[in-house]
Amino acid sequence: MRCGPSCGGRLKIQTLTALLSIESLGSIRAAASALHVSQPALTQAIQQLEQELGAQLLIRSPSGIAFTEYGRLVLPHARLMVTETQRVKEEIAQLRGEGTGHIRLAASPAISLSLLPQALRPFTRKFPQVRVHCIDGVSPMIHPALRS
Repeated sequence: MRCGPSCGGRLKIQTLTALLSIESLGSIRAAASALHVSQPALTQAIQQLEQELGAQLLIRSPSGIAFTEYGRLVLPHARLMVTETQRVKEEIAQLRGEGTGHIRLAASPAISLSLLPQALRPFTRKFPQVRVHCIDGVSPMIHPALRS
């Protein structure tokens, strides 16, 4: 993909996050509401991103939005950049001694209901900023969920 004349490596993580919100929520209006920004501001940010990349990412119509071929190409890269930026922020916070981040763990249904809540209670008290995501299930079925 070729960048337009104004492309100078200034992609904003907030705009990429907004693009991902548009994808997950299905509309600019819903994404703007979820991100607590106005719809015109979000539309302008996406238009600036399209200018920077030199490609139309969304097709807008009265019935909603659809991602163009270029937009579908950008989405996995946007996901990676947003995820890695969050990871860097978490690692910096950890170096500062701030207990932030997220943990994803899996256990059998019996353990999830009986022992896990008791085991996690002291941890969540000590580290309230750490998000804990528990998945219950049997081994072969939970591997994909742990990877995501």
